[in-house]
Formats: sequence, structure tokens, C-alpha cells
Amino acid sequence: MNPNLKAKLIAPDGLATRLRVLRRASDLSGVRLAAELGWQQSKVSRIETGDQMPSSADVRAWAQACDATDQIGELLDLRILAESNQTTWRRRNRHGLAAVQAEFNELVRRSEVVRHFETSVVPGLLQTWDYTYWVAQDVIRLHGARDTGEAAAMADMRQHRAGYVHDLSKRFEFLLAEPVLRWLPCPAEVMIAQLDRLLSVSLLPNVRLGVIPLGTRLDTAVQNSFVVYDDIVRVDTYVAEDEYSGEAAMKYAMVLDMLWQEAVEGDDARQLIIKAAADLRQEQADPIHIAEES
Repeated sequence: MNPNLKAKLIAPDGLATRLRVLRRASDLSGVRLAAELGWQQSKVSRIETGDQMPSSADVRAWAQACDATDQIGELLDLRILAESNQTTWRRRNRHGLAAVQAEFNELVRRSEVVRHFETSVVPGLLQTWDYTYWVAQDVIRLHGARDTGEAAAMADMRQHRAGYVHDLSKRFEFLLAEPVLRWLPCPAEVMIAQLDRLLSVSLLPNVRLGVIPLGTRLDTAVQNSFVVYDDIVRVDTYVAEDEYSGEAAMKYAMVLDMLWQEAVEGDDARQLIIKAAADLRQEQADPIHIAEES
């Protein structure tokens, strides 16, 4: 058992503590509860001491046996919180942006399958050096990194990570909302080069690249970007990075599978990328259009 997970479970407001309180309030011994649930008594003991994470089904059964079905939702929320880990970006950046990127590099190195869903910017594994540099400028402004030299260091580290895409022992899936191809966190010429890189990467045999076109009728609402590294999920917000494992991570993987059903792939996806680049080139070549935009 991960010691951090155990500490969360047995905290005063942790899931293991709450389940033990429920059992005692119901005047059930550990042996009696185990018998009612058809478990070994040792399982009840391991759950209450934080040495075993109960499944969602275990939590429901426990609450029902203790006549506390009205608390099932809250208990399941505690289970998700136990499986999650949050780190603020202030803490993340205390050693600099390059150090943060080095950690992500190691995470990709250890992973066999990386699945990225992105709503706004090109995934880091696919970024050109120049694109990363401009994205890093925004990170610096938002999180107060130490100096502008951090942007170049961040770009260097991301380029090192990008090399893993060519490792055929790994599998990569990149699902992009179409605004990723259209929004400009960088100058137009940088974005054009970035779109060209997307085209080349889409042809790699270990890469699956899809785009959800604007105007698509979605059965699953898009809420945020996230990355699945094997069985761990990372979700970035403006202020923190959340990490999920277990059933919580499985929920994200399920959502990703559903979103892929709305996407176009292969040549259809590449046509959207080509169109986005062509529109940018046209805007650069058309001074009248540029004047109207300004």
C-alpha cells in the first residue's frame, strides 16, 4: 500500500475512518460485518486500517450493511479523493519549469501507453521548440516563474520528451478538439510549422491522432484536457495539477473512449490540419484581410 494513500484513508475524515465509525455505530463487530458481506474478517480489518483500498462495490455494500445508504454518495466521493493527489503549480515551479518538464519526461519514459485529450493547445509531446517557447511565456506570466530564461529551458526539455514519440515500443493517442488547430498562442508562422509537425507525427505507426471537428454533436460533454499514462491520469488546471489512479482514472479512460467515437482520424484528420495551415498562410498573404482583422 502506498503510504500516502494509507495516510489519506486513515485520516480523521478519511474513508477508512468513516467506514469504521459506521460499523461501530451500527453495533457490528468486524467478524459480524464480514459474515454479512460474505468476506474474510481480515478484509474488514485491512480496509479499516488503510491497508486495502475498498472498491466502489465494497463501499456500497458496507454502507448498506450499516444501514447508511444515505451516505453512499459521500463515501464514494471520499474514495475518489483518496485516489487523487493535487500539487499546486507554485510548489511545482519552485525548482523551475525545466525541472517540472524533466518529471514529465520520466513519466513518459516509464509509460507504455500515453493517451492525451486536449482542448486548447498542442500536446507537449507534439510541440515544436518555438511553439513550446511561446506557451511557456504564458506559464511564466501566470505562475510567476523566476525569469524568462525558463521558457527556453522548458522548450529544451519538451523537445527531449518529444523524442519518445518515435519509440515504437510505446503507443501514443492524441485526441484534439479542433480549436487546438485554430487558436494562436504563438505567431502565425510558428503555428504553421507546428501544424506541419502534427501532419508528420500522424503518419508514425505507433501514433493515433484524431480531431473532434467544430460543430460535432457530442454525447459526452467536454470538461477539461487530461493525459492518461498507463493507469495514471494527470489533469492540469490554472492553479494546480491533479493526479488520479484506480477507479477514478478508469472513469477518465472511459470518457476518452467515448470522445474518440466523435473524432475523425487518418486522412480526414489530416485534412483539418491542412485546412488550418492553409487558412493561416492565406491570412499572412492577404494584406486586406490582415488590415480588416486589425
